[in-house]
Amino acid sequence: MAEPLKYSSEHIDIKKEAIGEVHDVEVNPAGAALAAATEAQKPSLVSPGMLKLWMIISITNTQGQFIGGRFVLGFGASIASAAAPAYVVELAHPSYRGLQAGMYNNFWWLGNILAGWTTYGSDLHLKNSWAWRTPTVVQCIMPSIAMCFIMFFPESPRWLIAHDRREEAVQIFAKYHADGDEHAPIVQLQIGEVIEEMNLYRNENPWWDFKELFNTRAARYRLMMVILMSFFGQWSGNNVVSYFMPKVRIPHNETFTAESASNPDLGYGVIVAIYIFEIFFAWGWTPLQTLYAVECLENRTRAKGSGLNFLFINVAIMVNTYGISVGIEKIGWKLYLVYIIWIVIEMITIYFFFVETAGKTLEELSIIFNAKNPVKKSLEKMKVAIDESGRVMSISGHDV
Repeated sequence: MAEPLKYSSEHIDIKKEAIGEVHDVEVNPAGAALAAATEAQKPSLVSPGMLKLWMIISITNTQGQFIGGRFVLGFGASIASAAAPAYVVELAHPSYRGLQAGMYNNFWWLGNILAGWTTYGSDLHLKNSWAWRTPTVVQCIMPSIAMCFIMFFPESPRWLIAHDRREEAVQIFAKYHADGDEHAPIVQLQIGEVIEEMNLYRNENPWWDFKELFNTRAARYRLMMVILMSFFGQWSGNNVVSYFMPKVRIPHNETFTAESASNPDLGYGVIVAIYIFEIFFAWGWTPLQTLYAVECLENRTRAKGSGLNFLFINVAIMVNTYGISVGIEKIGWKLYLVYIIWIVIEMITIYFFFVETAGKTLEELSIIFNAKNPVKKSLEKMKVAIDESGRVMSISGHDV
């Protein structure tokens, strides 16, 4: 007989780790491959199905049904997660791509706050099945909003060009990048670059084949950027303070707060330091975790690479979930020293190996990654030659 879902907060604490592990395997290369197979650029093509699954999950009565529903739901979520950052990056103006695409991940905080307080309030005030049903139903709100508006969104112009719909791509570039002027240099520049890259690197691999992500030196460098961003974004100390903040707030927990009988205020100092750290982390890392990875990928590999990005993120999160508690148990507050050393390693790696993507079109990055020294090349100024009619003739010596 299936185990019924119980509603006490103690039971929720016991089972939430297992349910969380289901989510850790949700976003994976399979989702990226599915996104590539369906050729979906508008992320919410799967929103109606996801919404239905959420509603079904909300009326389940057993733990197996609940976890099973979350697992199936994960495949739809993985498609949207792989496609959404790629879609935003491909549509954004090169000069404002950092701000616009960076805000995609910044809104995680909004979802986190809504989910956290909803779960807290329902568990505190509801003593029946609605203690867990309410957060599940609330999760339907954002997909419902997306489902209502997504069909009015334009397609990615790069996706349109890849599907022989150049005229539509020109119109979208003109509307969103040049106030409707189809002959503007920025429009002609991007159209020329996209077509040139498409002609040079035809995507003839099947949707399930990921070898194009590492079959050339430039591809491997791009993939390295994706993997490093995935792990750096999760192993910079942010998860240790997020997962174990309750312990830091408990005055009697000497192990983690560095509190001692001679100086009980050390625990408060740790809390202040954590908040300062979170401010800088949210300012620097949060917008870049999805933005930078998809920027570094080529048009033809962006969906697959985005899916791998989330896979590696979840691998890093799983290591945190089980590893941090062991570290706290073994060395206590000295775990922070380990993270400080690791962050120094991150800074050195970023300085010497990470390329600059700001202010460049996505296609210009191909020139950078194909260079002998991508970092040095990324710091050079791109020169664009334009004729009297405004048509782009060349970019840094490369004909368009």
